Amino acid sequence: MALFIARLMREMDPMADGTTAYGYTPDDVKPDDESDPKKVVGAPFTDLDLVTKEAYDAITALWELGVASGINATSYVPEASIIRAHMAEFMAGVLDHSNARPAGVTMQASKTWDFGNFESTIAVSYRDDEFGSMVDVSVKTFDSDTVGAFDEDGGCEEASDCAWTDDEDLTDASGNIYLEEVGVDDGGKNTYYAWMGDPEAKENNFNVNTSAHASVTLSSTTDATKLKVTSDISEHSTTDNTVDIDSGDDVKFTVQLIDDGGANVAKSGVKITVELVKGVAPNVVYSNENEATLTTDDSGQATFTTSGPKSTDGIDADRTDTVTFKSDVDESGTVGNPDSTPGAPAENVAKTILWKDEPPVLTTAVASVPAYVVISDENVTIRASVKLYDQYGNTAGRGRTVNITFPGDDDPTERKVSSSGVASYSKTVPAGTAGTPLTMSYAVAAANDSEGNAFPVPDVTGGDTVLPLGHAADDSQASQTGITGVFGDDNRFHIEGALYTYDSDDLFIDGTADGGGDTVQVDKFETLIGVKLSTIGTPAQIQVIRYDDDGLSIFRVASAAS
Repeated sequence: MALFIARLMREMDPMADGTTAYGYTPDDVKPDDESDPKKVVGAPFTDLDLVTKEAYDAITALWELGVASGINATSYVPEASIIRAHMAEFMAGVLDHSNARPAGVTMQASKTWDFGNFESTIAVSYRDDEFGSMVDVSVKTFDSDTVGAFDEDGGCEEASDCAWTDDEDLTDASGNIYLEEVGVDDGGKNTYYAWMGDPEAKENNFNVNTSAHASVTLSSTTDATKLKVTSDISEHSTTDNTVDIDSGDDVKFTVQLIDDGGANVAKSGVKITVELVKGVAPNVVYSNENEATLTTDDSGQATFTTSGPKSTDGIDADRTDTVTFKSDVDESGTVGNPDSTPGAPAENVAKTILWKDEPPVLTTAVASVPAYVVISDENVTIRASVKLYDQYGNTAGRGRTVNITFPGDDDPTERKVSSSGVASYSKTVPAGTAGTPLTMSYAVAAANDSEGNAFPVPDVTGGDTVLPLGHAADDSQASQTGITGVFGDDNRFHIEGALYTYDSDDLFIDGTADGGGDTVQVDKFETLIGVKLSTIGTPAQIQVIRYDDDGLSIFRVASAAS
């Protein structure tokens, strides 16, 4: 089969524009550099020992061209009969290199997707009904970045931008036009169109709904620029890095590629160098600038595990290790400097581990209340919990007392800490003004151990706030204004204390400069109002055209959150 395909390809005309080759034949497969093993022609198949030299050359050349494939990564099985599916794959690979194209106007791009900014070459081809190349034919091409969105009827805002004339770019001797060095910006999308009009018509204005045309879309995923490093050390441990030597010997770090906005980037193949230093000068017990080289997987992640002290003698009982992750993520040629905040995302991120051999003691507490509560009869019911932790981030304080104070309380309420380290309390209190936060506070009470000795309790106090909100009235409207807060998990947002609920059955209008007044799906709406942002600096401007909690609501976003 390989011999047949190789001979067939030698008889075809490869895709080319006269100066640049876009298709190849097996005769074009030659090593770039005999001294470089990566540039020597070859295939990964390990079962070609018994084939003839001519067959071996054909198989390896076709593999280099992307035409041939085996039954798996290392087995070609030359003695087996080929099935129709594999035959179709072979022929599709051949056609990719040939000048053969379907009848009419078609478009192909050398690359349609990548990370970041990229360039591509687009081939526009015109063939007659018998698939013959049509030479010196005028074909109109344009792209969405240049002409903008189509109007509601499917035409271009400026009809002349997309109109066909008989003096557009002409197809070459092979029936093709090449658009070279066209591209798309980081995170963007650009669609290219090609079409032919009728020379006999009075006008040849383009309509995306009715005009016969070809198109190809170039899309970019926002590229990674930084490393975000997390670990399995409890976030509630002292300084987020304290580990009890007695409870575990290993710490696992996870490195995630992110973009400038902090969003995860699923990019594989990025190399990350790990530097490990155990101890702090002058008591360094181990140091290696190249402890490991990691490679990100398909989700843009890599992991590294390091072990702690094997004893509790000497400095091991209180030892600080530093693990540094470095990568030229943005491919600038150099690794950037660490962030001004130690351990924050950057191309150079250092994380420390504080190995301790000390008895656990109550150290911190974290309060939890709902982000908001709904007003009912001018009251709200608040459920608050306080969770206690030791210096290693483990729950602590069983049997201790936490004093919890709600708005309007003259005296705090005493609540016992459960075996899971939690003290909780629920109470109905006056709502006050909708949108004005209510504050609860807590303090861990002093206590003695079983022998009457006072526990070494630090100043474990704190609090949290909850927003009292009222449902917006049905059949109401709201003029364009800023969203005060979003609650994406509940499909809700509020404007100055008025709570609005939305779902996929509502109507959402993208009134931003880029949206052009188009209706969008709920996912896009949530992006516009900032649901997917970790923090919102500038709130979205929104108009509530119609609100009905149980029926159809209409929301128009004038400017997106950022």
